[in-house]
Amino acid sequence: SGAYFWLGRLAFNLMHADGRWAIDTHIPESGPLTPESVDESFARAEALFARHFADHPAIEWHCHSWLLDPHLADVLPADSNLVRFQGRWELYGEPEPGDHDAVFFVFRRRDVPAADRRLLPRDTRLQRAVLDRVGSERPWQLRHGRIPLSR
Repeated sequence: SGAYFWLGRLAFNLMHADGRWAIDTHIPESGPLTPESVDESFARAEALFARHFADHPAIEWHCHSWLLDPHLADVLPADSNLVRFQGRWELYGEPEPGDHDAVFFVFRRRDVPAADRRLLPRDTRLQRAVLDRVGSERPWQLRHGRIPLSR
């Protein structure tokens, strides 16, 4: 449809919310989320949207993801790519249930019954963290984040 632009490591689309324009950020599963690759994607997206959507001037980046759940910083090293990505965002709004997204994006499985979760791999720190928290008293959360645009 031409609504999404995959620019380097990240994908983007223009969104309108709360009376303002933002560049919505998506995180495709396509390799490491290094700070350099994120910076490059943001730079390319900012240039593209400023040039081609000048009549809809975005004032901020937006992201809505379980990867913005602050609990990730409790279970992964501070220098991990995911924690560094998460640290860029100012969280706002109310948390939403995120267990379903965490399981889907880590294991590519939907609706895994509790009894079957023990069959999922626990090879990485992220896999173990997701499985340890899914269905607990403190489930994973979807969070909204924003970053002001640099212009």
